[in-house]
Parts: sequence; C-alpha cells; structure tokens
Amino acid sequence: MTMKDHASADSAPTLTPVQLSPQRLQAIGVKTALVEMQVLNDELRVPGNVEVNEQQLSYVQTRFPGWIQKVFANATYQYVRKGQPLFTIYSPDLVSTEQEYLLAKQNQNAFAHDMHGTASHEGDWLLQAAADRLRQFDIPQREIANLEQGGKVQHDIEIDSPASGYITER
Repeated sequence: MTMKDHASADSAPTLTPVQLSPQRLQAIGVKTALVEMQVLNDELRVPGNVEVNEQQLSYVQTRFPGWIQKVFANATYQYVRKGQPLFTIYSPDLVSTEQEYLLAKQNQNAFAHDMHGTASHEGDWLLQAAADRLRQFDIPQREIANLEQGGKVQHDIEIDSPASGYITER
C-alpha cells in the first residue's frame, strides 16, 4: 500500500490567497462596505417547544380517599415553597385511624400498671400498629404529634408541598 506524504498534525496548514475577478464577485453577490460602529437590530425568530424537566416534577397524591375542604394554592402557575400547605382534606378512613390511635394511647396508659405485663405489651403493640397505619397514609409527623398532644381527632389534615416550584396542573 502506498502512502502519500502528509503534513504532520502539529504543523499549521498553509494559507493560499484566493483571487476572484470583479465579474465573479458580482455574480456571487459579494458586497463590501467601510467598517463603522453601529447598533445591530437583528431579530431572530425560530419555532420551538418549551417543555418541563420531568426529573424535577413532583406530584401530590394522598394515600387515602377523601374530600378536599380548603385549597390554599388555588391558581395554576402559582409559586409554592417546600412545606407550604396546599390544601386540607377530610377522610373517613383517616378519622377512624386517628380514633384507633387515640384509643390505643388510652389503653396503653390504662394498662401501664398491669402486673403481668401482657396487657401493657398488647397496648404498646396496638399503639404502634395505629401509628404505623398513620405513617402508611403518609401523614406528616407533626400531624401525628398534634394528634398525640391534643388528644382529639383532627377531621381535616393539611397536605404540604413536597417541593418548591410552580403549580402546573390542578
């Protein structure tokens, strides 16, 4: 196989001037002008699509059926911060689970002085099961703490924004 001698990659290519006749310059539309300072008002219009970064989308869903009572973030394209309340929701399933939790808490306190410890152990187990069920419903820990401190069933639970951003769909 024959190889032609090429310049090495390190050396710069040699430049050769190009000369065009005035007729050829006119035929291809080359125009010349004096260089002067001026403001350019060029406008470029191009079609395009704006899309949301799907990796930064957050969806707000509850893990229990219910009815939305109040809406705090009530406009599309409204900006919300992480942890800001979006709405309150009423759920019969959640109310019954809260009642179970409070009843288990009362039973735990009542059986705390059991001599054999079996009733106390069962009271702990029932309380833990009710708390686990509330966590499975994805109830915020502060709502569980409010339930425990207040000792009353909360009929409406606030659902908070999981991230900061704009509401794109309601």
